[in-house]
Amino acid sequence: MIEKQKMAKHLTHDRIDRAVYIASTIGVGKEIIRAYNEKKDSYSCLTDTGVMIIRDPKGVIITMYIASMNQAIAMTNNQLSKTLRNIIKRNEKEGHLTEQNSKKFF
Repeated sequence: MIEKQKMAKHLTHDRIDRAVYIASTIGVGKEIIRAYNEKKDSYSCLTDTGVMIIRDPKGVIITMYIASMNQAIAMTNNQLSKTLRNIIKRNEKEGHLTEQNSKKFF
């Protein structure tokens, strides 16, 4: 079942191509790790497909992107499972980190 999610204008206008790329290639996935960022008053959420979702305190999705290994390690204090490490490595190897910011759909 697909859940309805509130999204910030930044995602729906400025980053819509990246969101479509993610959805049409690796999929957004299910959030498995969530960490609060005091400096930005936001939550970083890592999914089982290696996507980082940034949410405001009310749960609104501000942005999303395919995480690099360094971003995922920093977010989890180097506590990534072997499975998630392999998924992120595959995303990097397949060029998704570069492609997510260069594909245009709209």
